[in-house]
Amino acid sequence: MSASSASPNPLPFPDPSQQPARPAIVPPPAAPPEEPRRRTGWMWGLGLVAIVGAGGWYWTQTQQTPQDTSGGGPAGGVRTATVEQRRLESRLRLSGTTGAEKFVSLTTPQMRGSRSGFGRDGGNARNANFGGGGSQQVAARSGGNTSLGASASPGAATGGSSARSGGGSMSSAMRAATSRTGGSASTSAGARSTTGTGAAGSTSSTMGAGGMGSTTGSLPGGGGGGGGGGFGGGGGGDFSLVLQELAKSGTMVRKGDVVAAFDRENMMNRLDDYRASVQQSEASMRKMYAELEVTQKARQQNIAQAKGALDKAKLDLKTLPVLSAIDSERVRLSNEEAEARYKQLQSEIRFYDASDRAQIRQAELEFAQAKSELKRAEANADRLVIKAPLDGLAVVQSTWRSSELAQIQNGDQLWPGQMFLQIVDPSSMVVNATVNQVDVERLRIGAKARVRFDAYPDLELSAHVYSVGGIPKTGGVRANWVKEIPVRFKLEGIDPRVIPDLSVSVDVLLEAEDQAIVVPLSGVFEDADNGKRPYVYVRNGATGQWERREVELGLRSFTHVAVRSGLKPREVVAVDRPPDKQYPIPNQTT
Repeated sequence: MSASSASPNPLPFPDPSQQPARPAIVPPPAAPPEEPRRRTGWMWGLGLVAIVGAGGWYWTQTQQTPQDTSGGGPAGGVRTATVEQRRLESRLRLSGTTGAEKFVSLTTPQMRGSRSGFGRDGGNARNANFGGGGSQQVAARSGGNTSLGASASPGAATGGSSARSGGGSMSSAMRAATSRTGGSASTSAGARSTTGTGAAGSTSSTMGAGGMGSTTGSLPGGGGGGGGGGFGGGGGGDFSLVLQELAKSGTMVRKGDVVAAFDRENMMNRLDDYRASVQQSEASMRKMYAELEVTQKARQQNIAQAKGALDKAKLDLKTLPVLSAIDSERVRLSNEEAEARYKQLQSEIRFYDASDRAQIRQAELEFAQAKSELKRAEANADRLVIKAPLDGLAVVQSTWRSSELAQIQNGDQLWPGQMFLQIVDPSSMVVNATVNQVDVERLRIGAKARVRFDAYPDLELSAHVYSVGGIPKTGGVRANWVKEIPVRFKLEGIDPRVIPDLSVSVDVLLEAEDQAIVVPLSGVFEDADNGKRPYVYVRNGATGQWERREVELGLRSFTHVAVRSGLKPREVVAVDRPPDKQYPIPNQTT
């Protein structure tokens, strides 16, 4: 294979004459000749000396300027204060809120009454049918005796009882027609259909299950039960507590004024129903007594008829010698049957009497319950209108509404026992505060205090400690080991701007000392090497140096302390510890 076939595009061989030149090393350029250095150092030195001299002169002038030591200004680089002779007070500052000493908290009423509606709208309807049922039983027993036959008196008594029974059914139907409770409509319809009045069924179907005049079926939690459950009301129906009227917060009310009213429509309907129920129950009681008397007379008549039949059978026994065998046997059987019938009626009379007494007692209890429910309904209707028990300022409370705490207003659904309004006497105000358990031992009943109001910075009233709690408060936002004792202060002044729930600060006067030698607490020093005996630095008026002097301390406040010995008024003491290097301390002088 040739070279051309092995390399189709051979590179040309480089020509030595055409190769690029290689880089050559270039020597650095020669340094320029050095110019002579300018001598300017002495000028910078003179400037620095001038600046230092000016600063020293300024510092000397400011330090040698006379200072007013009475105001505690710096003297010689140390803050000073002048010893004063004045009244010193030890106070304890607390925070709290205003309240009223005389107030009344109004809560929603506890509603009383049956939640099932028992005894409402003719609950004693079965008492009206009691006499009729007894007469029918007596008539059935009387009619079952074929040997006695059907006499006119028992039949008349039975018929009268049946008529009275039908009258009782009509009475219950009338009660159902005027009922607001939908529990007796079907019963009344059934009673009317059995008595043969075909219009009853159509009337019941057109008026609905609630009966004519019914309103509770369309109310929240409708029905005579009220839907209140066992909570004493508040769920709806007769026992709902919907606020309809409420006094405005911050207004003055007089004793006897209506400050709150709840919706009473359902309760007034309940009251009317129980009034009618009591009247109907009383009428049914009188009717039942009359029917029982008729029934007892019918029973006595049946017993008398059975006795007559037995006497007749005994007389028929005397004719046995002249009768055939068959007739004789028939007469004997009739005598035995009449005797058994007479004994049966005599033995049953005590059971009938016991049954009558039980039903009379049951009717009396139901009547008493209806009267009790009537009284409860009247009391509930009165409780739903709340009047002010005293003259004062109305303060509306707050409740949770839509996950936030808001002031109670008209239309709110409240619950039994919930506080919704306070009436306070603004002429006697107090401050409710708390004190740490460490400081409570320093408080005394009657201790004077000054009260300042956050809402009115220019207002300051005097007060005194009125009461101190015996046990700490439980709960709260603080840690469990931080215990606070409730304290109450009585305001001695009256201001129309002071209303309940204002945040205040209270300065309680714990101790006071007149004509005391007073120095700042920061000017009293203690060292461990000298047994922590207190001392101060007093400036010597002649030399201007600080002298260390031990003192005896007395009453102290948060900022100042009384010195019982070691200082005199108008002496100047150091508030800061003087430096030892700048101010040498001579020996202690007394």
